[in-house]
Amino acid sequence: MQMTGITSFSKSYRWQKLSIALVIVASLNSCASIPEREFSDYLRTFEQVRKSSELVLMDYAAAKKEKLALDQQQQGIPYLRQSTFQTNQLVLPEDSIDDVAIRFKAWEVIDSYNQALTSLIAGKPPETKDKTKELLRNIVGISGKAIVSSASNISPAFAALSGIAAELGKIYEQHKTLTVLLKVSPIISTQLLGDMRKDAALFYRVRYGLNTYRYQQINFKIARKIADFVKIADTVSLENRNKTALPIVKTLNENLAMIAQSTSGAGFKKIKLASKPGSDNSAQSIAELLSLKEQILELAEQAKQQNRTLDAYRQMLTVYTYMLNELEFQLKLMQQVAEKQQSVEVLATNDFSKVVLKMRQSFLYYQSSKP
Repeated sequence: MQMTGITSFSKSYRWQKLSIALVIVASLNSCASIPEREFSDYLRTFEQVRKSSELVLMDYAAAKKEKLALDQQQQGIPYLRQSTFQTNQLVLPEDSIDDVAIRFKAWEVIDSYNQALTSLIAGKPPETKDKTKELLRNIVGISGKAIVSSASNISPAFAALSGIAAELGKIYEQHKTLTVLLKVSPIISTQLLGDMRKDAALFYRVRYGLNTYRYQQINFKIARKIADFVKIADTVSLENRNKTALPIVKTLNENLAMIAQSTSGAGFKKIKLASKPGSDNSAQSIAELLSLKEQILELAEQAKQQNRTLDAYRQMLTVYTYMLNELEFQLKLMQQVAEKQQSVEVLATNDFSKVVLKMRQSFLYYQSSKP
């Protein structure tokens, strides 16, 4: 599956729609209300972006777990083996909400906000009141818990959740709907979605670290194999050097030139043999050289695969960020129409279903590229 064109999505998108002509086609009812068409478009976009975000978050959670295990291994900390199973251990302590959980909670809060507005539009204030109270209880329940992760944007997220909760607490009557939308939408747009865009850099940093560790381990093995190869190649006779060793050196140098030895971009030094050949004519030495060649080429392919995986992950995050931009655009468009109480027609909009498909393809491609 090819991933061409994903990066161009992001480059051409960054608020491109804001430069597209907005044509006011008609005035809405003079009674202040939520623009239902824009709200429906926003809800459809929200559902797709939320699903994509949850995929990215689950991958980030897996990366964190993998990094923790790796850190323990490097520090010599043994894995704990529990000899018994206690059912009370299935319940998380009250103070154990991490940065992944709070991000899922953020989507839950926005979803509850959407449901509350949907109920109000449908003229169901009592149902809205119940949903709002439940949401407030959830937010209050997590607000007192300790944050166990430092590498995250949790504090701003809590501030945003608290702000949304304060406004949602006012949605008990139909006539307050528009006021709440105008107050909550900017909080979601500026704080929550803004932090989620910043998250992409955090997610990439964790995956980059894990990928780099594997990449370096592979290259360490390549360097050792090269040393073994040169040691043997320098002992073979002139005939075997010209017939076997030098052709192998040429092949290896061509392949190693396609990968960097270090994260700084420095490549492998070209393999060179001693100026004077040895006298070894044994078949065993030739067999060992051929075996080392295959081992080095296999390791080089593993290194290339690590590069492909990292690139696939980067491109997936590009599409994900694009989707967050689209959701923010829909949110701001809805807010603009609500403020002016005038319907706005957006011309030449992109088909978001294609973006959703691109996200699914990019995620599957990234998953399949992992060794």
